[in-house]
Amino acid sequence: MPEARQARAFSLGEPMSGRFYDPNPVYFNLLSNQPVAGGFLTFYLQGTTTPKGTWSDSALTIPNTNPVPLDSSGRANVNIWLSGAYTVRLTDSQGAVIWVRDVDDGATGQAQFPPMESGKFLTNDGSVYLWGDVRQVPDPTGSANKVLSTDGAALIWIAQQAIPDLPIEVLANAIKIKGIMIQWGTGSAPASGGFSTQQAVTFTTPFSEAPYFAIPSVNNALVTASSLAATAATNLTATGCTFNFSAADSKENNSDKITSPIPYRWLAIGRVATS
Repeated sequence: MPEARQARAFSLGEPMSGRFYDPNPVYFNLLSNQPVAGGFLTFYLQGTTTPKGTWSDSALTIPNTNPVPLDSSGRANVNIWLSGAYTVRLTDSQGAVIWVRDVDDGATGQAQFPPMESGKFLTNDGSVYLWGDVRQVPDPTGSANKVLSTDGAALIWIAQQAIPDLPIEVLANAIKIKGIMIQWGTGSAPASGGFSTQQAVTFTTPFSEAPYFAIPSVNNALVTASSLAATAATNLTATGCTFNFSAADSKENNSDKITSPIPYRWLAIGRVATS
């Protein structure tokens, strides 16, 4: 026995609708297995007895009567298009109920497609369908050695920028990077026989002003058999400074006095004039 079936239909820019049945089916009486001649299809809001309309076109502009009559062959001679969910009742010509079924238009959520727009693609914002701009990479023909960029509105090819050379100057004991110089050297503070000693240092390459800092580093952590070296830089100028060393753990006895030279390395960082 043929059953009422649904076929989905999609219409851009119009309410979604679904056809209730294949064109021209024959509706049969379940008991007699004969066509329901002169019967009726009545449509309701699903789960209720409130009448709900159908249409004879997919755009839902031409309403059908409700109920929809069947002819002598048990056929509905109009197309039946739905919008949403229905309860459908098939009755014979005397109004006796043959069956009742729940159906819907097959268009979940009654989604609507917006009117087409050239050069765009169909997307959504999580609630409705909409047309979005297609972001395409421009044709690279003739754009050798160019890189993809944007002007804030479109993608464009631009000439590849050369990586600039950093103005680095390497000297014997210094490196200049633009207006900054890192300079280093070595030295040896004399044995003073006391608890401290010092050494004046002249920078091989003068700075343009007193450097940010200049620090000595003692090659050997101990300046005596039992004392560490405390270091400091004083009299800092653009051309030099004085490095000071002392026996930091001194107990002021002869064994803690500086009786041997103190070798050291130093590092200074400061400004220089740019060329």
